[in-house]
Amino acid sequence: MRALFTGLALSLLAGCGSDLNMFRYFADLGTAVADLGKPQQDIREVITPQMLAATGRPVLLATLPQRGTQVLFVEDTRNGDSVSWLSPSNEAIVLQGGVLIATRAAGGDLISADVRDVRAALAGAPGPAERIHRYLDGENHITVHAYICDYSRAPDVAEAYFRQLEVTRVDERCTGPQESFENHYWIAGSGDVVRSEQWIGTAVGSLIYERLSNWADY
Repeated sequence: MRALFTGLALSLLAGCGSDLNMFRYFADLGTAVADLGKPQQDIREVITPQMLAATGRPVLLATLPQRGTQVLFVEDTRNGDSVSWLSPSNEAIVLQGGVLIATRAAGGDLISADVRDVRAALAGAPGPAERIHRYLDGENHITVHAYICDYSRAPDVAEAYFRQLEVTRVDERCTGPQESFENHYWIAGSGDVVRSEQWIGTAVGSLIYERLSNWADY
C-alpha cells in the first residue's frame, strides 16, 4: 500500500483491518464471495439478507462498471460521520455522510477528497459546490484536481436493502480543468445515501454502491 498522508480519511484507512479478521465477517457467505473482483453474475442473485446477517455488520455492494466487477464491503471503522469499509480482499473505501472521500487497493486510487460543500449541497444548500480530489502521479507526488459542481433533485425510487425505497435523487455535475463527471445520489427520508454512483478517477471510473444492510438489522 502506498504511503499514507494526513487527514481523517487517511487515518481511517491506516486503521482498516488492524484488529479485525475480515474472513470472520464473510465466512458464512460461502461461494457468493469466492470470486469477488472477477466478472461474474450479479451477487444479489446468490446472497440473501439472512446470509448478510451472519457478518454481524452493515454490508454494501459496490460495482465498478468500467471493470465489470462487483465487491462486497463490510463496515470496519467509524469516526464521526466518516466510515471505512473493507472487502474480503482488503480493498477499502471511506464514505463521509455517504460521499466517497478515499479508496485503497483499487489501482488509481482517490487518495482523499474534500467534500464539505458537496455534503451541504446534498442537504439542500443553494448554489454550486467545490470539491477537491487528490491523487498520486507516476512519481508518487500528490496532484490536486479541483471541480465546480451544480445539482438538481427529483423524487425517485431506488433499490436498497433488498427492497424498493422512495427517495430523492440528486444529480451532481462537476467540471474541472482535467476532466468532468457526473455523480448520482439516492437519498432516503432519513437523510441516508442508500445508493450512489460516484467518480473515483480516470483509471477506475465510477463506483456504484447499494446498501444491503445496516446497524438497525442487528
